[in-house]
Amino acid sequence: MGFKVGDEVAVVDEAVRGVVTRVLPKRVVVQTDAGFERRYAPWELVLRGEMEMGTRPLKTQKIIAEKEGAQRRKDFKKHIENRRKSWIEIDLHIEALVDRPLSLSHAEMLGIQKCKAIEKLEEAMERGVTRIVFIHGAGKGVLRDELRAIFDRYAHVTYRDAPYARYGNGATELQILKS
Repeated sequence: MGFKVGDEVAVVDEAVRGVVTRVLPKRVVVQTDAGFERRYAPWELVLRGEMEMGTRPLKTQKIIAEKEGAQRRKDFKKHIENRRKSWIEIDLHIEALVDRPLSLSHAEMLGIQKCKAIEKLEEAMERGVTRIVFIHGAGKGVLRDELRAIFDRYAHVTYRDAPYARYGNGATELQILKS
């Protein structure tokens, strides 16, 4: 945009208005309404009439679009982070829970796994998590059946087999409904 001496201008991202006093090769000198002389790049300025009409120079439009794009990316990252926080994955394989699994009986192992599942479910409900995947392994289905019996005690919980493509037959997906 070509400014000329005497143009009334406003600075795009500041609450500054003034009159152009000189036009240099890469800068425009503005006498502000407060009486100070300041230098600006031409793309930082708009004619006062343009400011009221809502039109902006192309460079300003580009800067605004970049800022809006950055904000959209930031919002998207926040959305993804919130989605990550809204679900968790719990591995209930006994090897993941205790150091010496071979020293335990089957009943002890099952008890530890059930306690861990209840602990994590209660914790998730407190944190507002909406989805949990419990990885229990395929095996004979004893732990799976015990977990589902536990889940049936909760009014705001539904469950199903977790996605086969990711977990095979060895996981249950739990959905925590809003009460």
